[in-house]
This record gives sequence, C-alpha cells and structure tokens, in this order.
Amino acid sequence: MSATAWLRLLVCLGAALLASCAPLRRPIREEPPGPPPAAPAPPPPAVEAPPAAPPPIPVTPAPAVPRRRERENRALDLLHKDELARALIEWKILRALDPENTEYRKQV
Repeated sequence: MSATAWLRLLVCLGAALLASCAPLRRPIREEPPGPPPAAPAPPPPAVEAPPAAPPPIPVTPAPAVPRRRERENRALDLLHKDELARALIEWKILRALDPENTEYRKQV
C-alpha cells in the first residue's frame, strides 16, 4: 500500500471514530448564557404611621327661634325707618321660614 492510501485509511477511520463518539460529546454550539439572576430587592424602608387626627368637634346648630327673632326685630326696625322694601324682604323670609305664622302673613 502506498503512503497516500494509508493516509486516506487513517483519515476515514478517524472520521468514523469521531462520528461514533459524537453523542457523548458536548454540542459545539452552546446556548448563550442568560441574564444574571436578579439580586433580591432591598426591604422597603419603615414608614411611620401618620399621627392620629383629633376627634371632630361636635357642631350643634343654633336654635332657629333667636334667628327668627333677630330677623323679626330687624324687619320692625326697617318699618319704623320707613324702609318698606327691605322690611318686606325680611317679612317674606320669615313667612318662608314659618308659613303657619299669621303675623308674618299679615305683615307681608
């Protein structure tokens, strides 16, 4: 056999040997490495609770009688000053507040 034939035989045997061992070898192309694992997030800073709101102050409405009396006194004063248009407005407001009152109806 010539040297060239021997060389061809060795190349073929080497190729056959490599082909039979191929499943045992790692793949030539490896998957690219993924992103590095994310670092755990730091714990959120401690938040202080806002101070408690003071309790609401109870609001009691003023009684309606003194306001009506004030408005009635104002209307009477306007009548004495001969400011009839302004007095009429006061009497109409009083009549709207208390439609059953005969005095307010009479004044209007």
